[in-house]
Amino acid sequence: MICSYALAMECFQECVQLDPTSYDTVAEKLAECCLQEMRISDALTHWKYLTKSHPSVLASERLAECHLLIGDLSTSYSLLQECEDAARTNPCEDEFRTQIKATKEAVSKCEQELTRARQWLAVNQPEKAVRPLLVCRECSPYWRTPFLLLLRCYVKDNQTEEAYSLLQEVCPWFCHMESQHNLSSIRLASSLYHESKNTEAFDSTFVSL
Repeated sequence: MICSYALAMECFQECVQLDPTSYDTVAEKLAECCLQEMRISDALTHWKYLTKSHPSVLASERLAECHLLIGDLSTSYSLLQECEDAARTNPCEDEFRTQIKATKEAVSKCEQELTRARQWLAVNQPEKAVRPLLVCRECSPYWRTPFLLLLRCYVKDNQTEEAYSLLQEVCPWFCHMESQHNLSSIRLASSLYHESKNTEAFDSTFVSL
């Protein structure tokens, strides 16, 4: 029988329910399961707890990964800098250097590609912003800003199928709307037809992830 992260997560959660004092014992394993299952909110909670109660390069690096996934690049980068310093001064933590470097490169790449995309959008060339935004979404799939900008590109470029697929992937409620393939419906659903400037407010109130 193959034990999945989801099943393991349920087992650890049950342990904590039966005996709350066992949380310290299983917190790291529970946090790792949540991260692997992309339960980012839960993973953030567990890794934050571990960085405070049981500080380690592993906990900080995993927390940095979580922040990267949701697009909190500055926090992720700061945590990775701390990880590098700790690994440099403590030989026992040296094994994490490769992962720290990989996550740090992903943070930089995401930031660079988002800047490139915004530059193309600023000169009204949305078709050229698509590729950088797709790269951003690979690094930070739970960051709403690249999603919104990518959707804006598709709407501007009349790429109905691409916009529809993206909305289906990120906003499950969109599947229940009538005439989803109609570009007017996509514009209405995205609230981007009028070029809302308050992207972050749109992030927190409209898109359900």
